[in-house]
Amino acid sequence: MAEIPNDLQATLQGLQNELSQADNPRGHWLATLERCRAAGLRYPEGADSIAYLARAIADATASRADGQALRDRLHKATGASKRWADELTRERGRDLWREQQAAEVEQTANRRPPSPAELEAQRQAAVAERQAREAAAPFRVLGWDAQRRRIWFQHRETAQISAINPGPSFDRLLPLGPLDYWEATYPADRRSGGVDWGQAVSDMAATADRAGVFDPQRIRGRGVWRDDGRTVWHLGDRLEVDGVEMPLAELESRHHYLRLPALAITPAAPPLSDVQGQQILRLIERMGWSGPSDHLLLAGWIVLSNVGGALRKRPGLQITSGFGTGKSDTADNVIRLLQAGLGISCSGSTEAGIRQSIRHDVLPVLVDESEQADGNRREQQLRLVRLAYDGLPLVKGTPGGEALEFTLRVSICLAGINAPIANPADLSRIAVIGRRQLAAADWQQLAEERAELLTLATGEALIRRTVSHLPTLLANAETMGRALAAVTPGRGGGRVGDTYGALLAGAYLLESTAQLSEQEALEWAVDEKGWDPAAPAADEVDRSPTAEARQCLDHLLAHELSWRDPDNDRPSTGKITVRELLDLALRSGGGEAPKALGRCGLKADPERGLLVVNGGAAIGKLFSGSKWSQGGHRARLLELEGAEPVPSPQRFPALGSARCIAVPWDLLEVDPSQLKAAANAQRGCP
Repeated sequence: MAEIPNDLQATLQGLQNELSQADNPRGHWLATLERCRAAGLRYPEGADSIAYLARAIADATASRADGQALRDRLHKATGASKRWADELTRERGRDLWREQQAAEVEQTANRRPPSPAELEAQRQAAVAERQAREAAAPFRVLGWDAQRRRIWFQHRETAQISAINPGPSFDRLLPLGPLDYWEATYPADRRSGGVDWGQAVSDMAATADRAGVFDPQRIRGRGVWRDDGRTVWHLGDRLEVDGVEMPLAELESRHHYLRLPALAITPAAPPLSDVQGQQILRLIERMGWSGPSDHLLLAGWIVLSNVGGALRKRPGLQITSGFGTGKSDTADNVIRLLQAGLGISCSGSTEAGIRQSIRHDVLPVLVDESEQADGNRREQQLRLVRLAYDGLPLVKGTPGGEALEFTLRVSICLAGINAPIANPADLSRIAVIGRRQLAAADWQQLAEERAELLTLATGEALIRRTVSHLPTLLANAETMGRALAAVTPGRGGGRVGDTYGALLAGAYLLESTAQLSEQEALEWAVDEKGWDPAAPAADEVDRSPTAEARQCLDHLLAHELSWRDPDNDRPSTGKITVRELLDLALRSGGGEAPKALGRCGLKADPERGLLVVNGGAAIGKLFSGSKWSQGGHRARLLELEGAEPVPSPQRFPALGSARCIAVPWDLLEVDPSQLKAAANAQRGCP
């Protein structure tokens, strides 16, 4: 064996200490091995010196695979046995472990417990580190769903909101951020693909725990909102907050503004002037209306509809007019233009269709072809107006057993030829207006003026005016509401104030942006505009507590049945109403009329009154498709004065015995002498 230089011998003897201080222990070990090879150090003659290198493998690397690679290099360079080298390496590894454990025990024994201030500093540092990591993420965790199955998040760059079912899966987490973000934030070894997905999911779940349960009702779509005293105009791809534009995700709020297609509007458009607004109001007034204040209601609704999400109450509007009198013209050439084309239009749509068109938006909605003949569909549309008026949630069940909640905060206009509103509760929320035809010459001149004044640009200017003066509009709506409620006692003044006060405040904003006092509000609405506070809805519907009971009875009496009088050969229509059949049964005292009534679950009892069975298929046909179907008529009819349940079952011709209620004849305005004659006929008296 060649003689080993003294400096190399010293290096080998102090190699372990040198490796503990080296910046690159593995490289330093390899350099020492190269010096030994160059000096001709071979095994077994130089085993004592080579042993230093074998033991130092444990100091050069903690990786088992890398340790075996160094052992192989040692074997090739010096001829040292692999088994011999492995044994020396393991011995040194055990020594290192014991030294490390002893050092930790000594360090723990000598370490004083941290003070409360130090513990708080450590906690704050950990919180700051976590917050910095979360702020640097390309997404913001919003919280769990109520069932703790999905985590909601908002992408910072796009502001899109979605939910994922968390799991250690590349496919699930990658849409939240690019791969380089995950590799840099959660690095892992090569066998895990470079990302510690398990730790990533764990951190995301912990962040969701801190955020709590996320309420999807806090997601907001396009349109105008109020947010903690601020006016927020959601333009689809950005926000305008109190007149200043900003990205969607930058607003500090408990609400979340969802990224959607941008609205086709220029928010920086010049606002409508007072003079232009007054011109619009005068022009609409000249269009021909059924009522003296219809133009105010239309103009007010249009102004309110553009900022529906910011309103406390959202009055509905019903346009009812005959064929060819201007219903569609009003929608196309007035409403649509003054909404800058942003409104959602649908025709004869179902409740589900309208809701799916609205989604999270608070843009105005116009439902055309809303006809009474559509029955259940029409009732669904009216229900949506009721819900939107108060901003109440609509809760629907799902096949999965979870309730789906949907909140409407939109202004809705219904338009139809045959579209009466009979329910007093609806009439207090919906303003009813109608068009009348103008003379051809008057209409031609008006149409030319309107085409010049009412454009999409005019609509943009009106919306800009409304958004800029939204606090004034809201204040005037409250003031006008209080003023109207005070002068309409006994007519549901509170609801009247909420509905018509808001509409008149909207119309007033066209003329002026001044804030009104209650006296000024009444002077403008009543004295200047001729508003009649005694009959704001201009309808003739009974609003008494028994109104619906009377409607139920009228529905029953007006129902038509197929009929051919066997005692009369003269031609007839082949139809007869229940009221006519009752009259015929009382006059005849027998024959086919009582049997026909019996087949419907009815009986003309001269002494008790009109007997109506409580339920069953017979009476069900008369109320099918109405809100009194499936036995609902009984509770309503019992609300009529004098109506009462009959104690025992009564026999009905052609039907049999059944329990029933009795409606007194005076409610049907039957001649008492006719009843007396019918009673005598039943007793066999002359």
